[in-house]
Amino acid sequence: MSGMVNPDEFVGSALECARVVAGWDLECLSTETGINRTRLAGFETGRNLPTNTEIQALADTLEVLPKFFTIPVEKIPDHAINIKWTNKNENSK
Repeated sequence: MSGMVNPDEFVGSALECARVVAGWDLECLSTETGINRTRLAGFETGRNLPTNTEIQALADTLEVLPKFFTIPVEKIPDHAINIKWTNKNENSK
C-alpha cells in the first residue's frame, strides 16, 4: 500500500472527479472495487468515510495516488466531461 491517508482527510469531491474523468458510473466502480454502490455514493457526498482498504482499492482502480482523495475538487460541469482520451500509440496504427 503506497501513501496511505487518514480516512478523516478523505474528500468526496475528489473521488467523484476521478470517477467521472475515468468515465465510470457508480455501478461500474462498485463492480470493479467490490465496494457497495450506496456506500460509494456516501463517500462522494460525505455521508460515509472509507476505510484505508477502500481508499487503496479506489486509488488502484481509478489509477490515482491515495493522496489524491484529500484534495477538494470543484464539481465538473457535465458539458466539460465529454472529452475523449486516446493513446498516442493507437493513433499511429
